[in-house]
Parts: sequence; structure tokens; C-alpha cells
Amino acid sequence: MLDWIKGRLAERTSLDGVSLIVVCGSVILFGGIAKLLAWAGLAWGIYTLVKKED
Repeated sequence: MLDWIKGRLAERTSLDGVSLIVVCGSVILFGGIAKLLAWAGLAWGIYTLVKKED
């Protein structure tokens, strides 16, 4: 069993799968927080766009 897991971890597609699971799981678990941070980022972007540079 351990050899099978080590063999899968060496494959690129397994790493892609793990990263996709982590990203999607984070969105599912922290969706509300991510949406709140997206709004804050949008507001900051608009602020920096309109603010005059010194």
C-alpha cells in the first residue's frame, strides 16, 4: 500500500489532483470569507485606481 502511494505521488497528475482538491475544498469551506475578501480586493482596486499619486 505504501509503495502504491509513493508511486502515485511521483506522478504529475496526482499532484494536479491534490492541488485541485485543496483549492476546491477551500472554496467550499471558506466560500463566505473568500467572497468577503474579493469584495475588499475590488474596493481596494477601485480606490487605487481613482486615488491621485503623490
